[in-house]
Amino acid sequence: QSSAGQTLSDANAVGSFTATNTASGAINLVNTAAPLTITGITQTPGAAVTVNNTGALTTSGAISTGSGGNISLTASGTETIGAAVSAGGAGTVSLTANGGTSDLVTNTGGTIGSGSGQITLLAGRAITLGDTVGASGTSAITATASAGALTVNAALGNSGSGAVSLTATGATSDELINAAVSGGGAIGVTAGHAITEGGTLGAGLVSTPGLLTTQSSAGQTLSDANAVGSFT
Repeated sequence: QSSAGQTLSDANAVGSFTATNTASGAINLVNTAAPLTITGITQTPGAAVTVNNTGALTTSGAISTGSGGNISLTASGTETIGAAVSAGGAGTVSLTANGGTSDLVTNTGGTIGSGSGQITLLAGRAITLGDTVGASGTSAITATASAGALTVNAALGNSGSGAVSLTATGATSDELINAAVSGGGAIGVTAGHAITEGGTLGAGLVSTPGLLTTQSSAGQTLSDANAVGSFT
């Protein structure tokens, strides 16, 4: 707990971490653990949260910043989000799981949001989204699964002009849309293999008054109640 920031950038090796900062200054943790569990971080407006862990990373408590505070969580193993991650105002959210066998997973309760900033999700292998990503004012949303499937099991999107980009780049990687993907601007869906909509009662759909752009190598089944202004 502090009032003017926390710089923990040496060779830390802690199994779990919680932090509160009340007035100014960033929270920065560099750590090695397998895994690191973040049980909660509360940050003052305008100040960032940055956690870099060598090993897997799990969250069990909310991570939040006040208006304008960026959040960056990076792991060299699988990253599992089990509680809300929320950046205030124009603060951005960046979640990264580096490594060819590293996945990014958000579970029920692991909502990802920003008031009006960008959200960036990146995994060395697969991404599975189990709770809401984005909010009405959120800017661009980018999710990239570098070698595995990208599965959307909960609502993802915004209502502004920020682009939504969903990419599964591996040659055999599928994109599975099992919940609503929405935006006020362009939406791009790219899969190295196939794109499929599904979910309970046709819940997997794409909605935007703008352009939906898709790209794949093994077909696209977009058969739910889509509502897009144009398509290519």
